[in-house]
Amino acid sequence: MLINNARLSIEARQEFGVIPNQSEFIRGAIYYWIRKNVPEILEIYRETPEILEHKNLKNNQSKKIKRSLKYNQEYIEKRQKEKERERERFLAWAKSTED
Repeated sequence: MLINNARLSIEARQEFGVIPNQSEFIRGAIYYWIRKNVPEILEIYRETPEILEHKNLKNNQSKKIKRSLKYNQEYIEKRQKEKERERERFLAWAKSTED
């Protein structure tokens, strides 16, 4: 139950980029503990499939998040330009009605 609650937590979602399944969560927790407490192990066993899988998962999620942020930024910029155009049209219309 504790693992499930931790796996569904907001922090886990932020770190993994998605809600991890139980095995991904446990591997991530072990990887984090090793990275924090015994980093030299990662240098020795850096080609271990579990470590490669964890890094690949993390890189993929980071790419998805960057892509999403880029898309959101483009959308916001596009929307701002549209609002500016609408404002200019309105001001031009308002000025033409004054004459």
